[in-house]
Amino acid sequence: MVRKGTKWYYYCVRNVWKDQRRVWYVDLIKTINLSVSSYLDKNVQSRASSLTYSTLLAIVPALALVLAIARGFGFQEIIKSELHAILPAQAEMVDMVLGFVDKYLANASGGLFVGIGILFLLWTLISLLRNVETTFNYVWGVKKGRSPYRMITDYTTIIIVLPILLICSSGISIFMSSVVQDYINNPLGLLSPVVKFLLDIAPWVLTCLFFGGMYILIPYTKVKPKNALISGFICGSLFQLLQYLFVTGQMYVTKYNAIYGSFSFLPLFMIWMYLTWLICISGVLITYASQNIFRFSYIEQIRDISRRYSLELSVYVVLVVIRKFEKGETPMSKFEMSRQYNIPIQLLNRIVDKFVDAGIFSQVQRDDEVHAYQPALNLANMPVYDFLKKYNNIGTSNFIPELRGDETLLEISRVIDSDVQKQKLVKIKDLI
Repeated sequence: MVRKGTKWYYYCVRNVWKDQRRVWYVDLIKTINLSVSSYLDKNVQSRASSLTYSTLLAIVPALALVLAIARGFGFQEIIKSELHAILPAQAEMVDMVLGFVDKYLANASGGLFVGIGILFLLWTLISLLRNVETTFNYVWGVKKGRSPYRMITDYTTIIIVLPILLICSSGISIFMSSVVQDYINNPLGLLSPVVKFLLDIAPWVLTCLFFGGMYILIPYTKVKPKNALISGFICGSLFQLLQYLFVTGQMYVTKYNAIYGSFSFLPLFMIWMYLTWLICISGVLITYASQNIFRFSYIEQIRDISRRYSLELSVYVVLVVIRKFEKGETPMSKFEMSRQYNIPIQLLNRIVDKFVDAGIFSQVQRDDEVHAYQPALNLANMPVYDFLKKYNNIGTSNFIPELRGDETLLEISRVIDSDVQKQKLVKIKDLI
């Protein structure tokens, strides 16, 4: 029994990547494996903490914008009641934040630092969205985010459109609730249990769609809706479970009132916000893993890849990019190269990003808004010796002051830079 369990453990952790079968349970194990390893490698807890504090800074301006727009539609009180319904576990925090929002709007409408207030509002919201995008891009391995122009246009659209959609959905929700209630009270309403069930699960469905929409729209890369919606379903369910646990668990934390007094809700709110961001980022990991499991073979081998094989694959990628460029064809993205040439995506990310940082490749944006890569230098006519020398010099070197000018190190450098025939004549002991 123990031997069988050990065998299954090693299969799930290591050997599953050698299994090339395209069956659902193998894909599921690979997705879980990749999600867990990415969760451990990408320092998710630290990024969730950072987003928690960014959210605390942006929450008052964000709600101020929503309520200011809602006031114009006459839905201000409706939005407040909806916030209490969405966040039942944080009723005290919602009341306190709404108090801050009312003061914020009163000062703005009174003409006190109106311009500064609007700039601060936009800056905090854009900063939060930028931090969220940076975190999502980090998970996806996207180093270059939106340009300042795209950032302003996309984020401003989100900031303006999202409150309007929230207000409209609230109005429609209230209207439908009243209509459905009349229908349920009708003696002939035979389908009333079904309709009531649909209304009960509506918040859960909307939460899942909200998470799925985030996973599609925020990363600055192409995300398949299917994978994003599956992750949204998982994380939306976890978020609803978190809400339930906080609502039912508040009765067991009354001892915090004796310690924090009227601020007892604050640590609970921060814990809730932190766990919410953990769930959200975990959904990004699941989306990334499920979309890329077929390109994540040979994980163990990549961790122990030889320097020579890494160099050979790097030159191969250079030839692929040059061939496309010389023929005048559309440049390829990382995922397209990975799919067409069967190079694992994590290894391809490492190679391409290294060349971009060194100025060997340049990143361009195609008409379909996909990031692609083309030569930044005249690589086709560059001698192999010069390319290898440039490749070996990528990165930071000569940064130890005590070794600068050291004769032994200089001699080693001269031997490495010499041709192969000269290297064959020099023994290691000759460098001592």
